[in-house]
Amino acid sequence: MSEQPPTASQERDADEEDVRTRSKPHWVKKVLLGAVIIIVLQISFRVWWGFDADRALQLEIDRIVASGEPIYPEDFDPSSRISDEDNAARVYVRASKALRVGPTDYGLLRDIAKSIERVNPHLSQLKALATKNEVALDLMRRARPMESTNWDVRQRTPMYAFMDDRLDAMRQLSQLAYASALLCIEERRSLDAFDLIEAMAAMARSVSAHPTLIGNLKSMAYYGLVIQTVEAGLPKLQISSDRETVAESRIPRSRIEALIHELSDEHHVQDGFVRAVQVERAGIVDSIHAVAYGKLRPSSMVEILGSKLQFDIVVLTFRPALLKDARFSLLRLDQAVRAAKEETWPASAAALPHEYPQFRWLDFWRHYLSNLWEPAINRSVLLHFRHLAELRMACIALALRLYEFDHGKVATSLDELVPDYLPAVPIDPFGDGEQALGYVRDIARPRLYSIGPNGIDEEGRVTFRGNGKLNYDRFDIPFFLDGSRPRTAEELNTPALPLPTE
Repeated sequence: MSEQPPTASQERDADEEDVRTRSKPHWVKKVLLGAVIIIVLQISFRVWWGFDADRALQLEIDRIVASGEPIYPEDFDPSSRISDEDNAARVYVRASKALRVGPTDYGLLRDIAKSIERVNPHLSQLKALATKNEVALDLMRRARPMESTNWDVRQRTPMYAFMDDRLDAMRQLSQLAYASALLCIEERRSLDAFDLIEAMAAMARSVSAHPTLIGNLKSMAYYGLVIQTVEAGLPKLQISSDRETVAESRIPRSRIEALIHELSDEHHVQDGFVRAVQVERAGIVDSIHAVAYGKLRPSSMVEILGSKLQFDIVVLTFRPALLKDARFSLLRLDQAVRAAKEETWPASAAALPHEYPQFRWLDFWRHYLSNLWEPAINRSVLLHFRHLAELRMACIALALRLYEFDHGKVATSLDELVPDYLPAVPIDPFGDGEQALGYVRDIARPRLYSIGPNGIDEEGRVTFRGNGKLNYDRFDIPFFLDGSRPRTAEELNTPALPLPTE
């Protein structure tokens, strides 16, 4: 049977099929070409983004290096080595290792550090604790005259991983000395109490040389115990003139003058705090950089992303965003370093970075690590200036006590202390740089005061938190001169009990 020739309709269908067949590879090629172009553009953008982010961060780091400030971990290495015999830090570490403090004892020390009222009900227990730890306390006293301190801290990448457990032991040692000093005051052993006050101040000064922000904050806390001891015990401490034979555990007035001079020297406090903020700046940038280049995997991020492999993929993809975040945090902490160098709180507050806003979800992820790791730097700077105010008020209180010893009466104004007891009335760090700290004498509870962060002179007005602690964020910052810190508004308006006479 012969084959029939195709009809016209069949020929048209065959032609259309042929056209479709020929055109199909053409569209596939277009799609593939478009996909390749998109991938190339994405890779190009990623390369450019990474280059731009890395270059911008490095420019900021180079700027800091050019200014002569430290920014790399090794920049904070000790500049010189101190022999163990001359290194106060070594002696304090030995003292902390000599501590014999059990859980119950530690709980008592912690409670006393929070509330001085816990001393009297536990005098016998405190006496036994002090006797048991005489070796540690003696080492602490021996470290006092040492002028050199080297904690031998050498941080390396990633700085985020650095922890110094020695600081926790220093806290226990400081709390033990504080409780022992209060015990001596209650037993009217003034000279022994003053020995411990001097030793506590020396240890706080040494810890301020620790090149970390947490070390500096702990130094403030240790100084705080010195200030609390002076505030609570100074009216009860017995003084002798240097011409008298030291008897009945009286304190030679020359030693009080020496402590005033020591507490007035704020160079180590200021330098230590600036250094600590610089370390924090370097640590945040170094740690984010370590995450960006796979040297550090924060457990919180690994947990969010599900596995280390997924974490590595996300980090590789978004490395430029991490570098941008490192630059963002660097600029903020650069402001904090400038703020730490100021001499008054108003000038410092103007230089501080703004607090983090309430992040939208995009901002939260853009600045996840800096938001996670960056310390409450504004609060730390505020605490630094409060610390300066309290140190200066402690110096004034010591000078007032000497004036009262010499003249048999209380000074009516702080100007009477100049120049025999103080070279000048100390400036209020919360003021304008010229305003002196305040003195209110003719009230139920005489006190020194700083105007505090609100910048308003409220003549020593104070308020309390719900737990009975003074609220330093409102009204003024007080230093009570009658040896008894009130815990309620009612106590504030009630005179303290009479003090023992000389």
